[in-house]
Amino acid sequence: MTTVQQTEAFEAISERFGRDIIALRLNKNYGYSGGNELSFKNYVSERGFPEYAVFMNNDYVVKNMDFVTEHVRFLEGRNDVLLANGYNLQEDGYHISNLGFFIDSFTDIIPRYCNFKVSECPKKLSYVTYASGECFTVKVKPVLRLRKHIFFTKIFAYWDESELALSLWSNGFRSIALPTEVGIHYVQSPFQSFQT
Repeated sequence: MTTVQQTEAFEAISERFGRDIIALRLNKNYGYSGGNELSFKNYVSERGFPEYAVFMNNDYVVKNMDFVTEHVRFLEGRNDVLLANGYNLQEDGYHISNLGFFIDSFTDIIPRYCNFKVSECPKKLSYVTYASGECFTVKVKPVLRLRKHIFFTKIFAYWDESELALSLWSNGFRSIALPTEVGIHYVQSPFQSFQT
């Protein structure tokens, strides 16, 4: 996308959504952690500390608008759980990308229910090592009491949400995978082009 196209897109989004969003124009790519942390701090400075926040990839499309209510309802009832994640679907809209992740003793990452259909999975919640950065909900204030930030901004990409979750596990808090369909992760080319 050219600079002119970026400016036009920024202006179109700002005009269409107005006060419903806080649009930021950044001068460089801060990565997932840096971009989300910067945006969160900007939100806090303009609107105050929220009880909950949802973080998601820029190439993620929400299918179930009720997922936030469902996640918050669960998190409100649990003092030991600070992160929640639902079914993140692959681009076909039917197969699961993940329902959270496990990390084994060799630091291999295991996506829960990857390539299954939602109908093939049990309707049970489960602790996971970490909630997927594709889209997850955070109980904000307890996290900030422990860390003073949501994301560790020295991590540009990958391991950002796992660092958050492992830090919380070390302090006795958990991540949960809820059997709630959330949305589709369309893995786009901007990040792929950054890697080349």
